[in-house]
Amino acid sequence: MDEKLTIGCVMGLAANHNKGPNFDDLEKYVLLMFCLTGESDRGTLETTRRMRDLLQMGLRPVAVAKCKPDDIFQFSICAFDGVSDVLQNAVVDDAGRVVLDAIEGLEDEKYDRTENNH
Repeated sequence: MDEKLTIGCVMGLAANHNKGPNFDDLEKYVLLMFCLTGESDRGTLETTRRMRDLLQMGLRPVAVAKCKPDDIFQFSICAFDGVSDVLQNAVVDDAGRVVLDAIEGLEDEKYDRTENNH
């Protein structure tokens, strides 16, 4: 079975940062966040409360993360069409780490809850 399951959405925001005293010293920076979510019956992403909160803060969906059903750590990330070059580059360079950190955080929470129940 090669079908992959949607596990989440990478949300992003590109902004300018003034790196010097002059307005000409602007530098782009990108913020990426990962939100766990799935797909609806229509094949679209389900919008979570966290995604709505990030939308209100200016972040936009930039990529989807999918995994094999038997291994969440074997995931792939695909940028959405129409995403700016700056955000696409950030997805290529950094989204894998953002998703992996989130998944590992979930695993740590699961382990901590198990430890506290004994």
